[in-house]
Amino acid sequence: MIKVLLADDQELIRQSLSFVMSRQEDIEMVGTAANGREALELVEEKQPDVVLLDIRMPEMDGVECTRRIKQEFPGIKVIILTTFDDDDYVFDALRYGASGYLLKGVHVPASQVRAFAAAMS
Repeated sequence: MIKVLLADDQELIRQSLSFVMSRQEDIEMVGTAANGREALELVEEKQPDVVLLDIRMPEMDGVECTRRIKQEFPGIKVIILTTFDDDDYVFDALRYGASGYLLKGVHVPASQVRAFAAAMS
């Protein structure tokens, strides 16, 4: 079972991705967060295998959140959720240890989350 945590400041994105992921037999959604600070608290509490992390969020953006997650929990995989115009942010997140990124404007199938988790284990 792959434990997934989702952090995105847009409630509709959180709800829809959480719903899609939770319908998969081998994925357990362990929590959702509206910003990077909430995500860090949940990472410590829930110890997910994978964090789906929006790049632009209030209070703490995805770049800083990635840096802190990878510093404190190097075994947790971070996948950045982004839009087409976030190249600089994505490169920074990858530099801090994100395993990859997915475009928000495109359907994010659970199989991609599984593939990232498997490839990085």
